[in-house]
Amino acid sequence: MKPYSKNSDAVAKLTPEQYRVTQQNGTEAPGTGEYLDSKEPGIYIDIVSGEPLFASSDKFESGCGWPSFTKPVEPASVSELSDTSYGMVRTEVRSIHGDSHLGHVFPDGPQDRGGLRYCINSASLRFIIRKQEGVLSTRVGYSGGDVPNATYRNHDTHAEAIEVVRSIRTTSSVIRAATPATSSGPTGRCHGAIAAEAHLGIGMLNQRVR
Repeated sequence: MKPYSKNSDAVAKLTPEQYRVTQQNGTEAPGTGEYLDSKEPGIYIDIVSGEPLFASSDKFESGCGWPSFTKPVEPASVSELSDTSYGMVRTEVRSIHGDSHLGHVFPDGPQDRGGLRYCINSASLRFIIRKQEGVLSTRVGYSGGDVPNATYRNHDTHAEAIEVVRSIRTTSSVIRAATPATSSGPTGRCHGAIAAEAHLGIGMLNQRVR
């Protein structure tokens, strides 16, 4: 599997609004974003690269008019840059691999959850819902490489990955499949996460979540 990256095909498929936001540092109108009121469990990924960015468990209602999160899935999932446009001093948030403009981060989030508010444009995101038919669980981790129990601080040649565990009903059995949906390492295995076990059958599904 290929690592996360910005590519011309993905950019060409963007809507005018998605392009304006992600490629031209735009901002969608407050109160209009597709995911503003979403409460479904799942993971928000970059609309261009597919890299995991935010989890629904870290989403909260801020009243600002844009989807708000207390943190990214990993600190290394995003880059934060000084933004002095429009006569303001703000901290811009961009995706690491897709280099998409996501939004801004402010120090006025819930104090009991770190105090940060990642104010993110829906147009820069795609949502992977957890409660899809047959989806039992999802988990973000690292794939490939040689470092045991890899983390964002120590993952060397590992690639970021999402594990999707599915229950697939067939005419004769229920197959449980551990799916490293975005793995790109040489083994396609998410360390400490993917150990496919089933009593009736095994299915390894390798697919992008884009």
